[in-house]
Amino acid sequence: MRILNTTKEKAAEFSGAAQNYSSSLESLQIALNDPKTRPDALLRFQNNLTDTLNSIPEEFKDKVLKAGTDITKVAEAIAGVNKELGNAQKNLEKQLAITQIIKEESSFFGPAYVSPKNQKLLNALFASSVNPESTFIS
Repeated sequence: MRILNTTKEKAAEFSGAAQNYSSSLESLQIALNDPKTRPDALLRFQNNLTDTLNSIPEEFKDKVLKAGTDITKVAEAIAGVNKELGNAQKNLEKQLAITQIIKEESSFFGPAYVSPKNQKLLNALFASSVNPESTFIS
């Protein structure tokens, strides 16, 4: 359960930081394209971009940086990381469900018989955890 909560926290932290970075990048690009933007304003935009980049968790920063400065590519990189984190979260939830079923159907002295209903559920959970793109319906 702790791992699932940590994954949810990482997802929330990344999502907020990445959104701030994307907005800062877009603001800097708009300022750079405006001939009326003063140098001190450009410096503030650039510093803000650096700050927002530094707020992105280290484990994801490279994926965002590899997208360069194209807003569309940055958005795609952010969506890719969000998808990875979502799949990780779904898989952890499935693993916890599998563990719970096995725990409920195990006796004090060892494994017990798994009912056909729960066996079907275990099979579905396992299959969907192997293929994160599939959806699981209980």
